[in-house]
Amino acid sequence: FQAEDGIRGVERSRGLGDVYKRQVIVEDEFLAKTEKKKLFRRWSTQYGTILECQIGNDVSAKLAARVWNFIMKSRTQYVMPNVRDIATKLTISEERAIQILGLMSEYKVVTLLGVPEKPKLMENSASNAMKNILNLSKEERVLIVTDRNTLAIGDSFKGACERIGADSFTYLLPQKRPLKGLSGELRNFLKEHNVLVNVFDKVKGETKFRVKLVRSALNQGLKIAHAPGISEDMLLTGAMTADFKSVKSDANKLLRELKGAVGIIVKTEVGTYLNIYIEGRKFMTDLEIKPGEYGNLPAGEIWCAPVEDGANGKIVVDLAVGEIGVVSKPIAIDVLNGQIKRVVCDDKKTRDKFNEIIKTDKMSSVIGEFGIGLNPRAKITGKILEDEKAGGTAHIAFGANTVMPGGKN
Repeated sequence: FQAEDGIRGVERSRGLGDVYKRQVIVEDEFLAKTEKKKLFRRWSTQYGTILECQIGNDVSAKLAARVWNFIMKSRTQYVMPNVRDIATKLTISEERAIQILGLMSEYKVVTLLGVPEKPKLMENSASNAMKNILNLSKEERVLIVTDRNTLAIGDSFKGACERIGADSFTYLLPQKRPLKGLSGELRNFLKEHNVLVNVFDKVKGETKFRVKLVRSALNQGLKIAHAPGISEDMLLTGAMTADFKSVKSDANKLLRELKGAVGIIVKTEVGTYLNIYIEGRKFMTDLEIKPGEYGNLPAGEIWCAPVEDGANGKIVVDLAVGEIGVVSKPIAIDVLNGQIKRVVCDDKKTRDKFNEIIKTDKMSSVIGEFGIGLNPRAKITGKILEDEKAGGTAHIAFGANTVMPGGKN
């Protein structure tokens, strides 16, 4: 429920990366250290034994080797499998997978086997997006808007530009927030660049600033990657580590199937049944951003702006709500002619907060977006920027949608 962020909302709305290029595990063995009464495993590779590391009495060398071999085999140029992938493939608990990976890290297996450090991992994910979503070329000029809290993420995108050979400039937002409008300096920088990457904290009260920033860039024909609230975790293990080529293929298939659709029925096992009228409202995707278009990072959804008075039925929110986070109890929302009419939730605190949000202004309770998440790496964390991309989910936003095709709210 409720999509990210200010460009579609009212005031209230809105494993490892890189390549193991050298080492391949080909055997494992136990070495008993009698004097310390600890078990050790000698990590052997096709290039010889390079490390002896403690694995402890409760983690077998055989299982550790299976984890490592899976990581080696399933990696891509930018993405390594995360904990969930490892646990599912090897039929072990996520806790056990974390334990094994933790030991690998503690005893420097990761470092010695050539796994890049954190900044490199983040830069890999940024490069993944710049190449596969923005199709960045070395002829383009990139403006990166960031702040002090997200400067490391901004640096990751700057490094990605350098890899491609594109010029970039980092603009640091002032410390005094929230911002209300665009400075003359920032407006001038927009005129000098072809691509805008917004990677800064999502600050309450800055919706209007974000809308102005995106709209100004759209009017000038820039490609816009919009990521207020992006976190380092999203780049290290979350939605930014996805195989965007594969997700884009899924998105394009759905876009073809939905072309010309006049209505959608959203139905779930927990009680959602919503009719949405969408005639004349084009579906978009954030998995390919062209000049004069915008999309969120992390990417991984398709969306449209429904006809504002054309939604009727019930929405049962069982995952997350923007400005609230992961819900402890489901929220049932009755919608009539595109507007919220009643909210029911057993958690009084959540219900009161929700009602406060939708009373921000007269359009806050009017439907603004319907979207479908397609990113298998996205996690439900309470951060809408990533939540709405999670594969197998749908999201509904209420509030402003004028920057979306056909949107009038």
